[in-house]
Amino acid sequence: MLIALATPVACAFARMQENAPGLSSAWLYPQMDMELFRVHQMRDDVRRAGLYAYHPGVLPPLRDKAEFRHLCAEDDPLPEAFRRISETHYDSAEGRRYVTVDGGLMGGGAIRSAETNWEARAFDGSWRPVAAYLDAPVPPHRERLPEDRSFSGLVATNGWYDALVEQFAYVECRANAEPRLFVGESIPEMLAEKPEDFEYDATMDEVSAGCWRTRHALAFRYLRFGSEVTNVKVVPVGRRRPVKGRIVTDNARWRKMAEVGERTLALCSNDFLVDGIKRDRLPWGGDLTVSLMADAYVYGDAEIARRTLSVMDAYEGDVNGIVTYSMWTVVSHDLYQLYFGDAQFLRDRWWRIKARIGDLMSRTDETGFVVRGLDWVFIDWAKPKSNTALQAIWYGSLQAAARLADRVGDPQADDYRALSAKVRESLNTLAWDEARGLYRADPAGAAVFGRQANIFAVVFGVADDRQSALIGDELARDRLPPVGTPYVFGWELVALARTGHADAFFLGLERIFGGMLDNGATTYWESYDPNETGDGRYAFYGRPWAKSLCHVWSAWPAFIFVSEGLGIRPTADGWRTWSHRPLPGCGNLKAEIPTPDGILRLGGKESENDQ
Repeated sequence: MLIALATPVACAFARMQENAPGLSSAWLYPQMDMELFRVHQMRDDVRRAGLYAYHPGVLPPLRDKAEFRHLCAEDDPLPEAFRRISETHYDSAEGRRYVTVDGGLMGGGAIRSAETNWEARAFDGSWRPVAAYLDAPVPPHRERLPEDRSFSGLVATNGWYDALVEQFAYVECRANAEPRLFVGESIPEMLAEKPEDFEYDATMDEVSAGCWRTRHALAFRYLRFGSEVTNVKVVPVGRRRPVKGRIVTDNARWRKMAEVGERTLALCSNDFLVDGIKRDRLPWGGDLTVSLMADAYVYGDAEIARRTLSVMDAYEGDVNGIVTYSMWTVVSHDLYQLYFGDAQFLRDRWWRIKARIGDLMSRTDETGFVVRGLDWVFIDWAKPKSNTALQAIWYGSLQAAARLADRVGDPQADDYRALSAKVRESLNTLAWDEARGLYRADPAGAAVFGRQANIFAVVFGVADDRQSALIGDELARDRLPPVGTPYVFGWELVALARTGHADAFFLGLERIFGGMLDNGATTYWESYDPNETGDGRYAFYGRPWAKSLCHVWSAWPAFIFVSEGLGIRPTADGWRTWSHRPLPGCGNLKAEIPTPDGILRLGGKESENDQ
């Protein structure tokens, strides 16, 4: 059954009013300023918690004032400000009211108004439309994450405690002196004794007489104490969003895979879609492409996707300091429009997206390849390093840029398409090996072949139908060195599904994600190698417990049964049209998918809506 899909509402404020009838005003900020405050705050929290976290890339600093202007009559009332308005004047020639709020976000640089046609000075000095957020007594940059004090899932066993599933939570207890707390995402991590190996700061503060609470929220499933305590309590922290999308099947294994994917996504979804809860607790451009798709199929929550894209857009230079993450950010903007149809957000933000694309284009050579400013290129952890994969992602981002430019009526779409055609031609001339039926890892290198280059050649359409079929056959034979992360393995599953290899698709899901379940996972891990056993499974970066056991780039099973197994994907912005082409072997698999205008329920035979 199809719920009729209407044209998406364009105005962000109108969307808020629709979701909250009676709303009469909104909190207004300079574009990206609210998100910058929250992400700077998150970075500070991570530092204070003593986590091993890496926060690369350059974000603008917080400013000491916020400036707004508004077309209005001179006697129109002033807006409400979170702190105080330090300066205001009316320019009669322009018919505009100018307002300065002291302190910027550091002091509360937001105004509250029922009129959303305000502009604000962005961090680059230009005047841009404001960003509007749902009205509330406290502006969103000052919100605290909610705590769930009703949690009762803690089980005492063998002298320690099991929360049964992964948590992001505070720990509380009663004790006569400061308790010695040990936590872990795994039992061996919890049992570890060496402070130099800890991935966390488990300091507890006395919040009232004899009552102790961890100074920081921690990522764990298991905990124990090295001192006498009573009244142990776990207090999960974070926003919990209603699950709107799900699979319906009598295959219990598939249901479990999807459930663990959703839990992984949920724990990594608070202010933003972040990478993990152990570390780095930061939005990353590459991870976002996966988490945005998961969010679209499970929650249908445009707000958290917009907030995370805003962090990406604020980076000066490459997103997270990584050239490929700048490319993935452009892809994510295209996907956001496809899933949510938020035309107003794209119009307001096009100046940043276009600058990002222009910066990448300025680094190309005569082949169209990005060849300069490659200080950090992240494709995957596994070898071989692949310039071909880099350029295939570049091709995909140029195609996304052209579609975005078309949406806003920017004629530079033609330039993006012309350059993408050059990149595709160069890859097929320089990197395609006809004898092997694969792309070489390096267009200028020896006949070395890896999965990454070929996966992204299929996903982004560098390969034509014949080449894609050859690549799909080779991926299904499983003779190439494996990829290094569930993140890229998810893209391999996409390539297998889209080249018709249903058996390899479902077997791959079972081998990697089912394998994690068999290792006790209640959320999906940052990395997984079926050959690793014992405590070595949890080691990473040269540290025994560094591997994140809740990492959003591995949340593929939350949605891939729907997007690739059932082949249900939007073909026009906001799901106005969609396709549904299930793989053989789906059985009675059905799905419910949230869209901007209702729940789409599909399953069984192939269908489509092209009206």
